[in-house]
Formats: sequence, structure tokens, C-alpha cells
Amino acid sequence: MKISLSLEYAESGTLAERLHAVAEAGIPAVNLGTSQIRHLLATAPSETELLNEQITGHGLAVDWVHAPFRLAVLYDSSTELYHISMGLMKSVITSGAALKAATVIVHAINKDFPADIATPKYLDQLITSYRVLVAFGNTYGVKIAVENIDEPYSLPIIETLLAEVDGLTLCFDTGHAEKYGVWDNYLPAYLNKISSLHIHDNHGEVDEHLIPGDGTIDFSALLYGLHSTGYTGYLGVECVQRVSDYPGDFLSLASLIKTRMSRLEN
Repeated sequence: MKISLSLEYAESGTLAERLHAVAEAGIPAVNLGTSQIRHLLATAPSETELLNEQITGHGLAVDWVHAPFRLAVLYDSSTELYHISMGLMKSVITSGAALKAATVIVHAINKDFPADIATPKYLDQLITSYRVLVAFGNTYGVKIAVENIDEPYSLPIIETLLAEVDGLTLCFDTGHAEKYGVWDNYLPAYLNKISSLHIHDNHGEVDEHLIPGDGTIDFSALLYGLHSTGYTGYLGVECVQRVSDYPGDFLSLASLIKTRMSRLEN
């Protein structure tokens, strides 16, 4: 399967240098994390156009972009922050569309979510919010994905949203699944809902965002399941050097990640 790589895989190198390294490594697509998206949202549309030219100029596609999530509130429409957050998500979708991204990833909860988030008053609002965002994404040809994050909260939220919001997809995060020990909650049940992936490794305790092979995750069940369902998307790699400070520069890491991902499929 094809690989896509987060541009946060290395701290060294300019954007242009990292794009070149990714292309030279034979990786056909890139992903934009929240840091890149926040930058684009704070600049003129011409900045997004320039980035698109740089990406396509290296023969690369964009698999997914990640909406900011730490402060966003999609579960409580009584707050002013809700309306600001929904506007922000729509802006991310339009930016993603301008970059020809396949998927925009939108978290259902922020860092300060209420303990009773998985109750009807919040779930009903999340259903409404995601229906709006999926419809907005459809007008731009962009899929919206909800991601498995903090447990045990994510599972009931995702179960509800995928059942109630037509067209909503899943971004499956291997690191979160390993940290919380919840692989069986999502696979194989939601394999056919996956539109994007966050593939990274850890040791089962901390969300380390390591290069696959540097932790203890066995990716075989995921890869087998994706093959069995005819998944045609990318294997989106979300290793992040600034999180775990693994060694290497932008050149060596792009090549190493490609090699590691190739081994996973063999």
C-alpha cells in the first residue's frame, strides 16, 4: 500500500528540503499536522496556494490535514467558543480542499472536555456538528474523519457518530489504540470506516509517536484487515521527532521511515 508521511517527521530541514527528501525516498504523499494548519489559517490564501505548488512541484499528494483541537469545542453550542470552533473547522476544510487533501481530521473532544462527555446532551450536539462538517466537506470533495483519542471516552463517541452521521469516516490512530489497549474495540468492527491512518509506534504507556519498529506495536492485524477490506488509501505515518527526539535528520529519516514501512508489509 502507498505511504504518506507527516511533515512533522523531522525537526531539521526547511519545508522545501523535507518535501524533497520525502519525494526522493519514494513516499508519494504528505500529511499536514496542526502546526502547519495553524500557520496557513493565520496567513493569506496565497500562502496555501504557494504550499500547494511546492507539494505538487515535488510530485507529491496530500493525504490528510489535521484540524487544531486543543481548544475547539464541538460538543456544546451554548458557548461562544462553539461557534468560533465550527467556523475554524470550516476554514480548515477549505484549506484542505485547496491542498487537494483527501481527508480532514477533526477531533470530537478537546483537552478540557467534561467528564460526562459521552452522555446524550453532548453526543447529540456532536452528531449535529459533524453532520454540518460532513455536508460542508462534501461540497469541497473532502472527507471528514473522527479520530480515536482519549479512552474510555472515544469509543462511545465514535460508535455514536459513525452510526448517526452519514459519510463520516474514521482516522484510526495506532499509538492511541496501543496506549489504551483498545485495538479490539475498533478492529475489525470499523475497518470499513477508515479513510485515514495515524501510524506510529510506542511502548504501550506513553503516546511517543515513534517510527514504526522503535516500539512494541504489532501492526500485522491492521495491515491484514486493511488488505482484506480492499482499503485503497494511504498508510499515513505520524511519527513526530519533536515529541520523542529520535535521532536522524530530514534526509536519513525519510529514507528510514520508507524502509521500515516496507518491512511491515512483508
